[in-house]
Amino acid sequence: MKTVQVPLKIQKTDDLGYFSGYASVFNIQDSHGDIIKPGAFQHSIEKLEKENRMPKMLWQHDHTLPIGLWTFIEEDHYGLYVEGKLLLDVQKSKEAYTLLKAKAVDGLSIGYSVEQAYKNQDGGRTITKINLHEISIVTFASNSQAFVQCVKKDDLL
Repeated sequence: MKTVQVPLKIQKTDDLGYFSGYASVFNIQDSHGDIIKPGAFQHSIEKLEKENRMPKMLWQHDHTLPIGLWTFIEEDHYGLYVEGKLLLDVQKSKEAYTLLKAKAVDGLSIGYSVEQAYKNQDGGRTITKINLHEISIVTFASNSQAFVQCVKKDDLL
C-alpha cells in the first residue's frame, strides 16, 4: 500500500465556507479493498460537464443532508481534486464548517457506481471507470489520503 502524507492547511478562514481537497487519490487501496486508477473519473466528469451539473455535496453520505455545492472538479495526476462552498444558511453546513476549521473532521469520500473494474487477488477491485454521484465530507474517509487540504476564503480560490 502506497501512502502519501499531505498536511491539512487552514488559511485566512472566514464565514464564506470555501474549501478544497482530494475526494479520491489514485492507486491507494481503500478500506473496502478497492483501488481507483487514473482516468477512472474522466468519463463521468465529461458527462457532468455536458449536462452542466456537478455531483451533490453531502454530509456523511446522507442524501437527506446536502450541505453545499462543488464549484470545481478535476482529475489530475494525483486524484480527484475538488473545490466547494458550504451553504452556511444550512445548519448542518455551519456545523461542518466549524468542524473543518477546527480540523475535527477533514475526510472526503465519493459515492459512485462502478462501470469498469477487475478483481484483485486479495478480493478487492481495481476500478478503471466510475459514474460519480456525490462527494461527501466525512469523519472517516475510506481512502486514507482523501481529505480536505485547505479551508480558505473565496478570493484565494
